[in-house]
Amino acid sequence: MLSKTLKESAGRALEPLGKGIGKLGIKPNHITIAGLVLTFYAAWFLYNKDIYYAFLIGLIASLFDGADGLVARSTGTSSIKGGYLDAVIDRYADCIAFGTLILGGWMNPIQGLDFISGEMWAIAALAGAFQTSYSRAAAERLGISQESIGIIERPERWFLLGMMTESKDLLREGIVSFFFLGRVPVAPGTFGSLGAFGLAYLISIYLSDIAGFLLLGLAGIFYYVGLQVAPWCEEKFGKDPSIFVLDEVIGAFITLGFLMILSINLDSSLWILTFIASRGFDVIKIWPAKDLEGIAGGHGIMLDDIAAGFHTLILVLLLEEFNILL
Repeated sequence: MLSKTLKESAGRALEPLGKGIGKLGIKPNHITIAGLVLTFYAAWFLYNKDIYYAFLIGLIASLFDGADGLVARSTGTSSIKGGYLDAVIDRYADCIAFGTLILGGWMNPIQGLDFISGEMWAIAALAGAFQTSYSRAAAERLGISQESIGIIERPERWFLLGMMTESKDLLREGIVSFFFLGRVPVAPGTFGSLGAFGLAYLISIYLSDIAGFLLLGLAGIFYYVGLQVAPWCEEKFGKDPSIFVLDEVIGAFITLGFLMILSINLDSSLWILTFIASRGFDVIKIWPAKDLEGIAGGHGIMLDDIAAGFHTLILVLLLEEFNILL
């Protein structure tokens, strides 16, 4: 159900990307095979207990799982053979992932059910994954649509599985780095802001009626969550670490949220200007940002970026008021 909703929106937004990939000569089947190779690669890291790279490469493999269909639909090259290959490869990917969990020693018994080994739970989960696919195929063969049945599909299941493997640290790191954008070795804050602007743009398109209020609500939620994970982050990575980009996301959401509520026409040039201004104010730290940065803990990490967000908002509103926007 979640996948169907996301695919309908993402399909429209990403269709030009699919056509662009097709023009490069990349076929949907190439992407399907590449996804299997990446799954093997992720499994190798998982087996060797390198959870960060296993999770990251596994996420990319999951994106490939959807990209082959996107390219096929965008370029009009969908085929029965391609769909069959994709379905078969997906089952191999399931076997590789669950097999790695078993062979790598990741599986432990559930407390209170110690008489059932962790490996048995993994085998049961694999059987369930196969049964889900078979049940859907059998139903559709009989003319019964299964598109709206269930909550999440294979890519989302593997995202949740990855977040729960070695869960606490990885989940915290995924939060503070805004889906690991803070892991980028060069200018992580800029990449965090790019991620925030990208998400805000999608929200403004598909949830335009409530976009501004939703962004401000998300900013408040992220601030609360940031306060909870900030002590762990500073203990592990040092004071105000570069991996913590949730503050840039909050600042961007505040700026864009108020601009949308005030019905400012956010054309492409204004999106770019707002992004550049937000990064500039984050760097130069006009009062009171510098003073706020000196506050200890999570408040100090995030408040200076919130100040930068309001500085950006004021600048854009002034430029709009005096008609000096491009």
